[in-house]
Amino acid sequence: MRIRPIDPNVDYPRVVDIASRFFTIPPTVERLRETHVSPPAGGLVHRVVAQDATGRLLGYGHAGYDPWDRPGHFFVRVVVDPPARRRGVGRALLNDALAFCRAHEATSVTTSVRDDEARDLAFARSFGFDVAFHTFESVLDVETFDDAPFANVIPSLEASGVRFTTLADEGMTEANKRRLYDLNRAAALDVPDADGTFAPYEEFCRHVFDAHWFRADGQFLAVDGERYVALGALGVHDDIGEGTNAFTGVDRAYRGRHLALAVKLLVIRSARTRGLPRVRTNNNSLNAPILALNRRLGYQPRPGFFTVALEIP
Repeated sequence: MRIRPIDPNVDYPRVVDIASRFFTIPPTVERLRETHVSPPAGGLVHRVVAQDATGRLLGYGHAGYDPWDRPGHFFVRVVVDPPARRRGVGRALLNDALAFCRAHEATSVTTSVRDDEARDLAFARSFGFDVAFHTFESVLDVETFDDAPFANVIPSLEASGVRFTTLADEGMTEANKRRLYDLNRAAALDVPDADGTFAPYEEFCRHVFDAHWFRADGQFLAVDGERYVALGALGVHDDIGEGTNAFTGVDRAYRGRHLALAVKLLVIRSARTRGLPRVRTNNNSLNAPILALNRRLGYQPRPGFFTVALEIP
């Protein structure tokens, strides 16, 4: 077995095939090219593949550091083709990734493992990783969703002075994009797994506004006066014909007024209008209010991921 740097021109189709066994929304070669770009200034990235004597890829490894993250905090990912497991491939790839992290003075490393694969969690623990938090997916059947019990939610909020709109209707101006970023940042830093870091505006633009799933008319906003106070983001994944409730956030000063429910309803209604049969979302297991809201709407839990962490002395 040999570990070598990934070759985007040769390896991506096989890497996508392997990765599709791990991710709930399977990647594509185009999506891989979209995300596998050079790291931002001050960032680090290390991508490798493992191949056998015939040249067949058995798995891939990824390690990196984002400059806006905590100093010394790296992330890694290792995925092995199921037929190649229990042959030392994953161990070799993870050792390679951790060696890269240590060589760049890492003090902590995180990765994720599926919560329905006990063997994967045991493997991570054999390296000293331990569970930091649990994120699981929920899926809503849009075609059978009953909107009737929620018919008065948005009209009652509008009667109180809240206006509902989209980023498309507001206009994709630089000022409005920054206002959307500010709301995303404030809400994201206030969830159970927040670590006090968030990508700068330029990176947010690349990962959100330039993303294949982004639709300006799928960014639903609750506005009080000129203030963006709640957001529900619908991601449209044309390659699989499904949607994601990519983010739900409410300004802390406006919580307890059913704004999260309102923007989630707008996301679901938009998905139905677009002919998307399902909407997926991911939530931290400690985020009780959002989990309760999802259950109320009819989201059904699916397997998710454990984020596991390793401290490096």
